[in-house]
Amino acid sequence: MKIPRPQPSEYAPYYQPFVDLVPEGDVLRMLNLQKIGFSEFLYSIPDDKWTYHYAPGKFSVAEVLSHIIDTERIFTYRALRFARNDQTALPGYDQDELAVMSGADFRSKSSIETEYLTVRNATIELFRTFDEASLNRVGTASDRELSVRAIPYILVGHELHHLEVIKQRYLKGEVAMASELPWRFSMVRAVKELQKQNQRTPFVQLMNEQEFTVEWYAPQGIDSQTPHLEDELYIVASGSGTFENGGQTVPFSAGDVLFVPAGQEHRFVNFSDDFATWVVFFK
Repeated sequence: MKIPRPQPSEYAPYYQPFVDLVPEGDVLRMLNLQKIGFSEFLYSIPDDKWTYHYAPGKFSVAEVLSHIIDTERIFTYRALRFARNDQTALPGYDQDELAVMSGADFRSKSSIETEYLTVRNATIELFRTFDEASLNRVGTASDRELSVRAIPYILVGHELHHLEVIKQRYLKGEVAMASELPWRFSMVRAVKELQKQNQRTPFVQLMNEQEFTVEWYAPQGIDSQTPHLEDELYIVASGSGTFENGGQTVPFSAGDVLFVPAGQEHRFVNFSDDFATWVVFFK
């Protein structure tokens, strides 16, 4: 179920900048795709920056990442209470105190990643259970009204905001340089390139060499592609589902490699929301 974009009256003005950062589209799919970006970004952070503070009184890089996770835990809890029509007003919390007491500076990147993915997967599965009535319910938190459907938009925008702060104020472009190399395309960069396309276009070409081209393909709901003139190779980046190829059907998951000869009928079916794949066409 696609979650409609909330109205400004459904959340406190403080969250407007976060909601404004969220592009149009399926917000649950965005939550899924952020998992790819978070992990790759996490391991690109130089070790000497892990506990770095760009100014006195500011979080360290590790504490910012822990703050993203803490915020998601708290807001997802609010979503559960409100969706179940619990009218109890929920208190606010001191985000600075939570970050300082998190012990994030003493944790490994893999520990942060594991917690993030666990929380994010739980968030996605919870919102998948909500029907329209649940999503439209409103509760009170920090003395302000908050709708259930506003929460995933706040979470997506909150993460976008803080990762950008890390890039600009903590790393000052150190990580961005590697991601812009013409011969290297990360999943994060591929997702960004696709987002620049018309939303109805589920693919984007990333490389065009003499003997091959490389595309990023991320259909939503239905794979409507037709046979191609070239042999092609799929390298599944994320998600799972079923692949029909020349009359045969097989399950697939992230890491699988699937070959399709030129002109052969094929398609992905019953795939998860986070399905995305690299496609190599041989000229």
